[in-house]
Amino acid sequence: MILVDTCVLSEAFRKMDKTSRYSKQIDSFKQMIMDDWPIGLPGIVLQEFLTGFKTEKKFEKARNVLSGFPVVLAESEDHVLASRIRSMCLSKGISVHGIDCLIASTSINRNYRLLTFDQDFQSIARVCHLKLFQLDS
Repeated sequence: MILVDTCVLSEAFRKMDKTSRYSKQIDSFKQMIMDDWPIGLPGIVLQEFLTGFKTEKKFEKARNVLSGFPVVLAESEDHVLASRIRSMCLSKGISVHGIDCLIASTSINRNYRLLTFDQDFQSIARVCHLKLFQLDS
């Protein structure tokens, strides 16, 4: 399975701007959805993406769009690994957010790949076994 990070969802479903520097990757991502690739969302990504909609109508529309994706919930082992990943990063002078470490650990513990545009995950992947999924550009 390929887990999708919040930044990809934001580019695909909020911005919808053809001038985005990720427009070709977003086109590839949308084609993956239409081709029924195994795509899932970490629970925290679902929460992050749904946060901040200004109207209930927009919130419900976004929620409906995401309802077709399986949600992968973090378990105790994911939180433990996330803390280890953050500590490993910090020991190498790499500053990363705890939520990003949780997204990474959720991917690692299930042997999934992560689709993201966030460069922090490149740094995380250098200190642990995070597998990143690259879209055609």
